[in-house]
Amino acid sequence: MNNNTILVIDDEIQIRELLARIRASLRLGETVNNNPVFKVGDLSVNMINHIAKKKEELLDLTPTEFSLLSLFIKIRDAY
Repeated sequence: MNNNTILVIDDEIQIRELLARIRASLRLGETVNNNPVFKVGDLSVNMINHIAKKKEELLDLTPTEFSLLSLFIKIRDAY
């Protein structure tokens, strides 16, 4: 094995760990912020109704994309 192969294996482990953390967070379904609408700049995300808008324009997100966006918001609010 060369160093590139080791890095790929290491990255795969990190990706698996990240996916496991995402799945665990989605299972918990907890929100850190009690406000169901998150706003920053021209982005607004309604966590209850699963609606995301940018500049008041509805974003067409898949359920997985919305879940990831919600997760990133929850992680950001936790810090």
